[in-house]
Amino acid sequence: MYCMKRIFTLLIATFAGVQVQAQSLYGDMEVWRTYNTGFPPKSLEAPQGWNCPDSIAVTLGPFVGGGTYAKQLFKTTDAHSGSYAAKVMTVTQGSFGSIPGLLTNATIEVDVTNQTFALSGGTPLAGRVNYINAWVKYSPMGDDSANIAANAIITGGASDGTDSSLGMGYAAFSALPNYTLISIPLTYDDPNSQPDAIQVIFASSGSQAVDSSVLYVDDVSYTLFPVAVTTVANNIKVSCYPNPAHNTFYVQGPDNMELHWQACNISGQVTGTATIKGNTPVDISAYMPGMYFYTVTDTKGNVLQRSKFTVER
Repeated sequence: MYCMKRIFTLLIATFAGVQVQAQSLYGDMEVWRTYNTGFPPKSLEAPQGWNCPDSIAVTLGPFVGGGTYAKQLFKTTDAHSGSYAAKVMTVTQGSFGSIPGLLTNATIEVDVTNQTFALSGGTPLAGRVNYINAWVKYSPMGDDSANIAANAIITGGASDGTDSSLGMGYAAFSALPNYTLISIPLTYDDPNSQPDAIQVIFASSGSQAVDSSVLYVDDVSYTLFPVAVTTVANNIKVSCYPNPAHNTFYVQGPDNMELHWQACNISGQVTGTATIKGNTPVDISAYMPGMYFYTVTDTKGNVLQRSKFTVER
């Protein structure tokens, strides 16, 4: 029993503690796979491209005194779009206490003998991730909070053959009664680094898990940095306003410097570009209501500012 508790403690601590053009991560949660695990075999299901600790607990539970294990990942029709979403739930697992429900696109590898675990792999990348985007809804119990962590990696890039981390992002949030878009920026130590995969982890509770907290996850994607971006410059002041915006978005930079502004929607499609000098109005009257990401660069491609804004009608 200690072994199982140790494994889940490590999983929770790491997932909760990572404070380290949009593309799909099989993020629409429409296709689910069914698989058997444990002895006697128990049938489980998970979204295509995603994993959870359910299979680990079902397999190891009988050998460490747990006996039985309650599922924590479910397919639900309470979706943001399409027919299905993923529902992850914090559940009290007997003497193990309350265990957060977890969902990740990485592979969970457990070494039972040494009571250690690791995440490996993830979704392959064709560029450097700027934001991880997900539509989530959260019904916590008590003061519980959910969290999302992201890790941009080079697979097998470390000296010991494990994955090496290049960029990280993290967000924690409390009750969200309706589906809400959460966008998490990734921070890189080296602005020129190029990861080859992205790991994303959702948890239905923080370190102080409360039984029956429920997190819904749908439409997960990532946004790439513009291909031309090579470095980040912070010594030039740029102001972008208002937010939310309606028909006009203003970008203000130095009067004696020409800048470039580009906006993308959450699907990664470029919705507009503009050449900026001084205080420049940008016409966004044709934009659909919703969230957009923008990047301001100088003529050499150095990023001066990147953020997001919302269009309201």
